Amino acid sequence: MGACCQGNTVDHKGDIQTLDHRTNNYKFTARQLALLIKVQANIRGYLTRKRIRSIQIRAGMQPGEYDGEMPHDYDNPKVQQIREELGEFDYDEETNYGSQQVEARAMVELENNARYEGEWIVGSDIR
Repeated sequence: MGACCQGNTVDHKGDIQTLDHRTNNYKFTARQLALLIKVQANIRGYLTRKRIRSIQIRAGMQPGEYDGEMPHDYDNPKVQQIREELGEFDYDEETNYGSQQVEARAMVELENNARYEGEWIVGSDIR
């Protein structure tokens, strides 16, 4: 082997030095790791709150204005027109199946692994 293969004459000035966790002699204690995780969580929380504030400002809201209730007038004009024509939905009204007879069936697992329990058209596998 030549001198170049032994690494004695190779210039390492331009190489990127990386930290290898196996060669790092500094060991963190459990307390230090816990504190490090707390700092990381606080930083992530701060960045998330900052991102939410900017989204609120772009949406025309004052930061902190959201009180858990969505505004009632968030639909576009076409949706508002349709809602006015149809009126409010009556959840207590009997379902109109037309001429189809339905039956209640026990829970089954569908092809996509979803589970369905409810009404089926009699004599078919149509929900």
